[in-house]
Amino acid sequence: AIIVGAGPVGCYLAIQLRMNGFQGKIIMYERYLQDKRNYKIVLPKVSDINPKNKIIEDLFNRKTCLINEVEGILMKIVKTLSDIEIRYIK
Repeated sequence: AIIVGAGPVGCYLAIQLRMNGFQGKIIMYERYLQDKRNYKIVLPKVSDINPKNKIIEDLFNRKTCLINEVEGILMKIVKTLSDIEIRYIK
């Protein structure tokens, strides 16, 4: 699977693919080495996303969070999953 963007949405997609049984290689393409986003976001209700991971459930229970914090938490999870590669491009 190829995912364009390794921000919060790309990380969440990679996590969901792996947790829902996708066994192929996942390659995420990202432009920035460091996150440039720093605004606060409103997170969806936990009941709306049905997380299969306690860390994600705890994250979404916060209701609001800084976007770079969300990305950092999701990126940590991505790095623990098998066969996911992040390629940085210009």
